[in-house]
Amino acid sequence: MKRKKIGICLSIIVSISVFSSLCTAEEINFCQEKENNACPSAILDSFADAYVAEWDPTNNYGHVDDLHVLSQIDHHYNSYIKIDLTPIPQKTVIQYAILKLYVSGIDDNPVGRNINCHRVDENWLEDTITWDNAPDYNYYYSDTDQVPLNPLGKWMEWDVSADVQFIVNGDKQNYGWALVDPEMQSPPGAGVWFYAKEVNVEAKRPKLEINAHPEEPVIQGSMKIQKGMPLTLKLDTSDYDGNPIRYFVDWRDGGEKWTEYEQESLIFVSHIYEEYGSYTIRVKAQDDKGAESGFSFHTVIVPKNRAFNMNSKIFNLIINHFINSFPRIGQLIQIYK
Repeated sequence: MKRKKIGICLSIIVSISVFSSLCTAEEINFCQEKENNACPSAILDSFADAYVAEWDPTNNYGHVDDLHVLSQIDHHYNSYIKIDLTPIPQKTVIQYAILKLYVSGIDDNPVGRNINCHRVDENWLEDTITWDNAPDYNYYYSDTDQVPLNPLGKWMEWDVSADVQFIVNGDKQNYGWALVDPEMQSPPGAGVWFYAKEVNVEAKRPKLEINAHPEEPVIQGSMKIQKGMPLTLKLDTSDYDGNPIRYFVDWRDGGEKWTEYEQESLIFVSHIYEEYGSYTIRVKAQDDKGAESGFSFHTVIVPKNRAFNMNSKIFNLIINHFINSFPRIGQLIQIYK
């Protein structure tokens, strides 16, 4: 009985350990918000954040636990946040990039108010940013989100996919984003507070959730195969997020297939052609979040059996050698030719 209890305890400990490796306790609800109930593909954390206060224009709020957004006459608060995007390889194709902040407090009743997210146009430092020296941000917001009902303890999010793609491509500098309430209020204003990167609960810090498209597959294999013989191709790709990958293969003879999702991106696929011809096979990769690569192509020829050409150069060389070696037989060949 004692051994049975120990076994049950060990099973529980192992189960908890495995689950914890996928999502921390604070991230469980966050992960379950995803449609597939899985943790996001890639999470990048804030490396600089601060808020600025109009009523206190020279003070720096770069090392406090919260970020504040409020729009009130002579009493504005805007928040700034930077995410390190250098881990993303240049030219990676972004499927989505979602900036997420956790609501830690409210002023009055901000439910339903829009909080706009703008790409910042100039550099700033967490240690020195104030209302007076705060950088300009893009006039057009990247995305907006409404403060939800009962906002405390909920995530707000903004789609910054286009901004991240510009930055990864090298077309824009990464100066982060500004969170702004665009609608002026009379006192007392309704505002919202978010946890900053300094909060001691890591799972509640600002974060950027990213999923990238896999790269176009690399196809390796024979370019010629006999009819009825199996053709085997080696497929591989690269996926920034390390998600499980499957491939779509169009053999271009009416046959096509999806492979199973695999954590390992390198796989082998086989096919048999039953008709002669030239076939330009096309292959694309897809991760388990639905992000797809472009097509890669591989041409294979299924040749017909060639008839022996009596006038070929090689045939004539063989015959001439035979004639020279056996003159009498050669004379007969010449007669029949």
